[in-house]
Amino acid sequence: MVEQHSDKLKIKRMTTVSLILFIISLTLTAINYEDYDGLKSYSSISIFLFGSISILGGGLFEWLVWLANPIYFIALLLLLKRKRLSLIFSILATMIAFSFATWNELLVSESGRMAKIESLGMGYVFWLLSFMLLTYATFYNYKKVSAIQNTIE
Repeated sequence: MVEQHSDKLKIKRMTTVSLILFIISLTLTAINYEDYDGLKSYSSISIFLFGSISILGGGLFEWLVWLANPIYFIALLLLLKRKRLSLIFSILATMIAFSFATWNELLVSESGRMAKIESLGMGYVFWLLSFMLLTYATFYNYKKVSAIQNTIE
């Protein structure tokens, strides 16, 4: 019983740190890119707030990467309810977030103009770390829930 309470506390701490990392990421630069008139950057908060409508401007792939955010929050809620399904959602969100690191360019205009990504900022790094920590927490939860169920059977 004490061990189970300790496990719940560890999971809550990991999810809290994950959320803190996510919030910190919103205050930082996410992407630096080379546009036709020089080096520019996107802040993480602007991507978070406006990424949901990027599909309206033709940014299908940009929108798909943005979907990692709601998937992350679904995983977080499922984890707090200690549901195993949180593992699938957190892995999916992390894989989507990782996939963005392989991009060379992104859509910067509704006209379809693409720009070369010069670097990923610390906002992206903290965002990715928050996803990775949540995924670790879901693995930890899955392992503990499985162990409890095995002792019951």
